[in-house]
Amino acid sequence: MRPMTRTTLCSLAALVALSFAPQAQPSDGTPTMLRLRSGAIQWGEVLEHTPDGIVFRRLDTGGVARLSWTFLDPAQERSLRTDYGYIDTSSEVLYVDADRLVLVDGKEVTGLIVDQGEGRIRVKTETGLIDVPAARVRAVSSGVQVPALEVYTREELIQKRLAEAPPLDAQGLYDFGSFCEQILAFTEALGAYMAIQQLDPDFRSAEMPGLIVRTTKKVEQQVQLEYLAEVDLLKRRKQFDEALQKLSTFPDRFPDSPLEGDRLKLTKRVEDAQKDYVREVVQRGWYRWTERLAAQAARKMGFSQALGFAEEQLHQDILTAVVDDAREWDKELEEDEVLQMWLERKVSRYRVASYGLGTWLLGEDSALAGSPQSSQPAAGTSEVDAERAALEEKIRKFLQSQKTAGRSSALAGGEGDDDAEGFWKTLSASARSSWIVAYYAENSGDMEIKDPPELRNCPTCGGRGVIEVVVSDSRGSASQGGGGRGGGQEARGRGGLATLGCDTCKGIGRVRRIRYR
Repeated sequence: MRPMTRTTLCSLAALVALSFAPQAQPSDGTPTMLRLRSGAIQWGEVLEHTPDGIVFRRLDTGGVARLSWTFLDPAQERSLRTDYGYIDTSSEVLYVDADRLVLVDGKEVTGLIVDQGEGRIRVKTETGLIDVPAARVRAVSSGVQVPALEVYTREELIQKRLAEAPPLDAQGLYDFGSFCEQILAFTEALGAYMAIQQLDPDFRSAEMPGLIVRTTKKVEQQVQLEYLAEVDLLKRRKQFDEALQKLSTFPDRFPDSPLEGDRLKLTKRVEDAQKDYVREVVQRGWYRWTERLAAQAARKMGFSQALGFAEEQLHQDILTAVVDDAREWDKELEEDEVLQMWLERKVSRYRVASYGLGTWLLGEDSALAGSPQSSQPAAGTSEVDAERAALEEKIRKFLQSQKTAGRSSALAGGEGDDDAEGFWKTLSASARSSWIVAYYAENSGDMEIKDPPELRNCPTCGGRGVIEVVVSDSRGSASQGGGGRGGGQEARGRGGLATLGCDTCKGIGRVRRIRYR
């Protein structure tokens, strides 16, 4: 048998279209036997019908009830919904493999990459070939499943299908008709189903009449269905405001449409998708702007200014930037709504920020806050234990003497302020940026902090805060200029050993890292 062309299919549809016209809607006052899902039967009159159900008046009592479609027997539900024009528009969508380009502003381009070079990427979409500047592309994903109509036109898909699998028999026509419904080509689908009746009237004889009636209604409502399909495409492209605008004008364009229920459901899906995506934008944006604004401050601010920025201004600057990002997707958003979205964010992986060698700038109490209390080991009787205990006592006394001398914190004012500013300048820009992020995350209340903090030993002193050096002075003393947090230190020792404050950690002994999300 020769394969049927699209012209043949449409001609057959025209020949028998009238014989499969939808049944007339029951008129008011006509007694109706209503079969309920529970198995009960009621006689009465359908007073009103909507996309959500019917208003029914019982014949025996005259009582009036509003019934959802789900209360009816499934077979009668389908029959009445078809008679009243409330057809099922949720045909299975045809998906194909495609490429997805995520742009720097968060928008996406979906299609097939056909060429690239000279600073651009050429992508085939349903509207044709478009050139995307390579500099605007943040990420590319291949093998992404998307609706076929985002990449090909309806005509391209039909011709491709006819070439690959021409319908040679009733089953082939049935499969072709189902394929056409997937791409909203309802006229072609109806032609295929009617052609089956001509070729093999016994093929799926119980199913075909109802299928033809439903498909005929879809042909009648093709414009409305395509309008809703276009809105759904806008939703997938994250053009939410435009999608909602089109949905709001649907009742004016199609008054008394039987697809009003579908419009309302699609409106809810668009609004939900918009909220979900905006929440993602807020969450990603908060982390991104935290790092970006901290990096900007690190490049141009001294220590005191950066500290004040992290304490007083960074939160508001982040919020303002994130609000601007979110309004790209929902122009009606207010600042307090964005802040609430951040506070209600989904938990994600922890991120890491370190104070690095600038841990001492926090002051000893803050730098070591959250460290586990180390228990004193039981006194040993060996010579090694005695030497260890003597060393620890010597370190303790040395650090205490530094505190007594008023040199325990660079943040105490006076000379310490100069030390802090000078030290801040010696740090790299990335180290200063990490310090600002860590301070903001730990003290602003905007972030969840993993407890306890990570306190790593100073690489120079091994966590003791001091180092010991061999001195040649017979009195066992030496001096170190600028070695401590408060300036010059004097080292004291016995037997040729001198104890000096660690110049790397400034006597803190730890490098503080925090995990936040």
